[in-house]
Amino acid sequence: MMKKHWQLWSVLCLGTLAVFVVIGAYWRGDNSRREIAKESLPIRKWLRVKEVSTDEYSGVLEGIRRDQLMGTVILPRVPDVPGPVVAKRSQDVGIVPPHVCGQCHAEQWSDFQQSPHLLTSREPSHESTLAKYQPPDNRVKTFHPHAWFEVIAKPSGFFQQLHIEYQGQSYLHEARMDLVLGSGKVGQSFLSWTKDALHQLPVSYFTDGARWGHSPGSDFAGDNFNYARPITERCLDCHATWFERVPQTLNRFSRDDFQLGVTCSRCHGSGREHVEYHQAHPNETDPHAIANPAKLHRDLAVAVCAQCHSSEAELVSTGFRYQPGEPLAEYLVQAGADTEVENSIPDPHAANQQRRLENSACFRQSDMTCFTCHDPHRNERGREKLWVERCLKCHEPEDCHQRKLTGEAVDRLCIECHMPLVEYADIRRPGQDSMPIPKMRDHRIQVWPETTANVLQRLSKSQPEASKVGVKSSRSR
Repeated sequence: MMKKHWQLWSVLCLGTLAVFVVIGAYWRGDNSRREIAKESLPIRKWLRVKEVSTDEYSGVLEGIRRDQLMGTVILPRVPDVPGPVVAKRSQDVGIVPPHVCGQCHAEQWSDFQQSPHLLTSREPSHESTLAKYQPPDNRVKTFHPHAWFEVIAKPSGFFQQLHIEYQGQSYLHEARMDLVLGSGKVGQSFLSWTKDALHQLPVSYFTDGARWGHSPGSDFAGDNFNYARPITERCLDCHATWFERVPQTLNRFSRDDFQLGVTCSRCHGSGREHVEYHQAHPNETDPHAIANPAKLHRDLAVAVCAQCHSSEAELVSTGFRYQPGEPLAEYLVQAGADTEVENSIPDPHAANQQRRLENSACFRQSDMTCFTCHDPHRNERGREKLWVERCLKCHEPEDCHQRKLTGEAVDRLCIECHMPLVEYADIRRPGQDSMPIPKMRDHRIQVWPETTANVLQRLSKSQPEASKVGVKSSRSR
């Protein structure tokens, strides 16, 4: 009996020892894996690396595509010559921070803090970025089965990493996410400083689908790894209130004098003279040295929004200098402004939405401006009832020809029928085939037969009784 107990005890001891051996092996293996990760070679040791200056960028990118150099890592060259001292700073042109405006305009400032305009550029934080930084959600596949991106959050900041595993060796490149572009309606892209030069990072976040993916645009076609796309003054001009570009450069800016977000100064004017005057004359109610876009002549009112919502455009002079009430043509040369609206760029991010609105019957037959439908001080996204109310300021429900078929069910769908959602062009990337393509509303207000048919078909399925009054027959109309 004692012998059996001893045998059982021996088996238990040996089993326990085996468990510890396995655990020890696991931890040794895990530690070895961590050591491998620590010993990853810098990406410049990779067999295909191009380090380019901004002047060389377009030519190098074209050459990589022409020669089909798949797997090339494109890195920005660090500027080796300090830029000249900037000529003007934000205070020199009278720009005031938005919270200063909020001292007198408290209600507008309170609402504005959640507006897409203010949130369209920020410094990265867990609050300003909508993304997930935990595996596996932070990994982005590439065309290469052994290369991938990871987006990580550290106590020191947020980073985009490129990992390559090739022939038993690991390669790693890491770039800091210094600025966030995008309020999050469609997604967010990220910029990185190389000294005083700004570049777009290769991974963006897309709200529809809540996923990381390859940044939009042909520069980030999935067969290369591009960290060097320069961010120009025109790009920042639509996402910020102030950046001062270093003269004679394309993407170098003062790092200690910029104002993120599209704030009060972009739509109302610089503001310093206005603030100083009303601080000295607190009882004066007539606004001094400031513009109210809603009270400008219609062409000039629309021009305030057209600074950014009018397609790809070329700055006539240095950016961030436009003042509301000035002719926009003195500031921007708009692409496609003299062409028919049907020939405009299909991608809604780059399309001339000003031009498309102006070609709408609603615009041509009324005195409407952008402010007829939009309150730029507030976040009004998703408030369908509010949009319908604004349509009905000019239209009666009975004006809708489909109402005879659907009854009141169609009353809430004015925008959906007459301003359809259009897919962004050139978004989907290799490894991202299942990712939803972001959409934006087309601002040409008109009857879209195919869109109307789709809406009526959906109504007929959700309200069977509607089909009895001829919803399906509307396809022939």
